[in-house]
Formats: sequence, C-alpha cells, structure tokens
Amino acid sequence: MPTLTTEHGREYEVDGKHLTWTTDAWEDEKPTTIRLPLRIKLGAILKIAEAGDLNDNSTQLKILLSIVPAARKVLEDMDVNDFRQMFETWLTTYNTLTGTTLGE
Repeated sequence: MPTLTTEHGREYEVDGKHLTWTTDAWEDEKPTTIRLPLRIKLGAILKIAEAGDLNDNSTQLKILLSIVPAARKVLEDMDVNDFRQMFETWLTTYNTLTGTTLGE
C-alpha cells in the first residue's frame, strides 16, 4: 500500500479499496489502526444523503458508522481533531476515486 501524507503531515495508506489510518493515542493508550472502505453500498449512501451537515462531528460519526459499524469504539475513543482530520482525508480520497461527492 502506498503511504500518503495529509497537508498537516499525517501519514495514511490507500490500497484502492480502503484508507488505513493510525489514530493518535492518548498518553495511556496505544495507537489503533482503522480501515475505512472506499467502496460503499447503496444503502449506506442513502443514509449518508440524509445525514446532514458534513462539517458536524455527529454527522461524520453517523456516516462512518454506517460503513464500518464494528469500529464504533475506536471512533468514539479518538481525539476529536484526529477524527476530523481522518474523516476529511477519507472524504477527499473517496471523492477523488469516485469522481463524485458523497451522496451523489
């Protein structure tokens, strides 16, 4: 998988079907790796279209839980700034790969 870097210097990987992100860890925790799919089923897209403002943390969480429900604990335990940067990176990558914006 190629390692890419966000504009803020964070590394992540994309293999064409997933974006892999390693979370920032709190002082007493170890980093966790999360894989976000870059292919989404139609049912999830329909839920996403109804989700609301993409700049809202709760909307972002709803979107990611609709495509990776097993990652709830990891997502909820993330630092909010790390979560937002991961979401924005995933969304940009998804939009680039599909040639559309999420929900189209």
